[in-house]
Amino acid sequence: MTVSLKMRHSVDWKQRNHFWLARESRRLKRGLLPSKFFRMTMAFEMFDGWPSASPSCYNETPETPVEKRKASLTSLTPMPDERPLTSPVKSVFESVTSSRPPVGGSTGGGCKKRDQENKGETALDMRMNLTQAKDLLWKTDSVDGDTPLGMRSEDFSSHIQPIQRVRKMQGHMDAVSCIEVDFRRLISGSHDRSIRIWDIRSGRSIHKLYGHKGRISSLKFDEKNILFSASWDTTIMVWDLVTFQRKAVLNGHKGSISCLQLTPEFLVSGSHDHTLRVWSRDSLKCVRIIEGHRSHVLCLHCDRVYAFSGSTDQTVRQTVVRTGELMRVFNTFSEPVYRVLVRRYLLITTSESGLISFSNTESGALECIIQAHNRASVNAICLSQGHLYTAGSDHAIKEWDLSSMACVRSLLGHKMAVLDLKVTQRRIVSSSGDNQIRIWETQIPTSSQGDSSLREDTLPLKIIKQENEPKLDRFQ
Repeated sequence: MTVSLKMRHSVDWKQRNHFWLARESRRLKRGLLPSKFFRMTMAFEMFDGWPSASPSCYNETPETPVEKRKASLTSLTPMPDERPLTSPVKSVFESVTSSRPPVGGSTGGGCKKRDQENKGETALDMRMNLTQAKDLLWKTDSVDGDTPLGMRSEDFSSHIQPIQRVRKMQGHMDAVSCIEVDFRRLISGSHDRSIRIWDIRSGRSIHKLYGHKGRISSLKFDEKNILFSASWDTTIMVWDLVTFQRKAVLNGHKGSISCLQLTPEFLVSGSHDHTLRVWSRDSLKCVRIIEGHRSHVLCLHCDRVYAFSGSTDQTVRQTVVRTGELMRVFNTFSEPVYRVLVRRYLLITTSESGLISFSNTESGALECIIQAHNRASVNAICLSQGHLYTAGSDHAIKEWDLSSMACVRSLLGHKMAVLDLKVTQRRIVSSSGDNQIRIWETQIPTSSQGDSSLREDTLPLKIIKQENEPKLDRFQ
């Protein structure tokens, strides 16, 4: 009976291990004492050893790990084949408490506490040697070996706007999957099923919206202060950003909704049920279902006439939003299409392995393919002032000059994959799986230079100029 109880306790604990570690880690980071259950677990590990699900651990023989541990504790002599007296819970406790400020009034105020939390975090602005990206289709030719497309490096290096300040915004309890910004607001959606509205100038959280039962996958809002949010729970919710009240819930998709796009008249959504749905923005009713994809729809881009949808069936389909008529099918990769972006006659798509393709929307021809991120999916792309910005699972944000296809800068600092990216004239805003939002400011408003709350969230910035792009050890 004792053996079965120990085994059952071991199995139950291993199933809940991740949940308890995450909760206790958050408590310790906030300066709270560990819970009673956490202290009892640590005492159990120190004296009885970490239980295993294998029945051989509880055999009544002197060679079991538990008996070896008790013998080593009594004799105070370490055994060569003995497991270290550590556990996942103890390692988390020691790592957090070693960097945690003391509880009480000895922290010297909130600024010092924030400084300790920001200790070890930094933002890197890496300026690369300006070389043209290799075309995997061998279609583009450089006039000179070191001057891509016949341009001098001075012609496009002056267009790089220097990063003046980097701020981080924290509040979500899980990965921040999508963001939307304007000149004064930032709206973020997370895997913790919540939506947060921030003041982008001060970095303060204004309001939180709850209602979805799954991860938030996409956000869009318009000039009328109406917010549309899509989730893995197969629903689209409509919110009023003035009253912060939910106006409607749009049902119809039979799979997780992955993307949203707005046109002047319609809301278009793409789902894992292989379909696009067109909703009227006035009546909030589904007016059309567009079929054709053979697998999940992952990304979407709409202009006034057409919708370009990318899918895991390795195709991009161009359809008319109003009628649903298929115009063209683009075959860009032999792998799923992660993101799609259209500017005039240029179609840009990204893949799971870090490739970016450029196609002509008029002729349908594939013009160029480059390797943007090394063995990491490209999760977001943006175009601004002739520069292409990409965000990848290699924790990096890259800036490319479109005229020469040269990577001019890499922004590093996120600890996990960068999931979304938005670029404005003053800011580059990124969200990541490390639960953070970072604002890379190219222009600092004069009204906010003396704000103490901004200084608390400001990260140290380092500008590094090197000839070759660094190789990250974690991806070797």
